[in-house]
Amino acid sequence: MSKAMLLSIAVLSIICGASFAEDAKTKPVEFGRDAKHTLALPETWKATVPETGMRALEVAVPRQGR
Repeated sequence: MSKAMLLSIAVLSIICGASFAEDAKTKPVEFGRDAKHTLALPETWKATVPETGMRALEVAVPRQGR
């Protein structure tokens, strides 16, 4: 796995952890080649399989207040 991908996963994990309250409901999302990685995302976020092989995961985050 490339350093850039590991760094991206680490940054995303930190942002996700800081962006929602502790009592928020989360769901595990598996991603990567052969689904070797798991990330906990808020239930309102939607994980999708990217169209390009340059990304391991894409996440759609709903707008605040909608």
